[in-house]
Amino acid sequence: MGGVTTSALRSHVTKSSKSILGALFSGFDVMVVPKIITIIYVLMIAAVLIGGLFGFISSLGMMTQGGGTAAFGLLSLICTAVFTVIGALISRIFCELAVVQFKIHEALQDIRTQTARQ
Repeated sequence: MGGVTTSALRSHVTKSSKSILGALFSGFDVMVVPKIITIIYVLMIAAVLIGGLFGFISSLGMMTQGGGTAAFGLLSLICTAVFTVIGALISRIFCELAVVQFKIHEALQDIRTQTARQ
């Protein structure tokens, strides 16, 4: 592990294994967001999929009305599919960036701990 002592690892595991509720009231030594980022991601994907479903239903409604709206319904259906995929991709990127930020924070804390011992 490149110079990380067992006690430092034990301390890190103890810090990261606290419950979310316990972390809420323990100050800012333990980060809460990395523990709930998966829940946030699932909620974001659910919102994107629900929006896509409403867009799909709306597009089908436009296509079945006949006249000139069938072409707009098809265009709307294609746009709905594209924007649903883009929304899911942006949600993933946002959550990954948040996780990376917290991993950088943890790495900097480890570096600070190691340099303080020297």
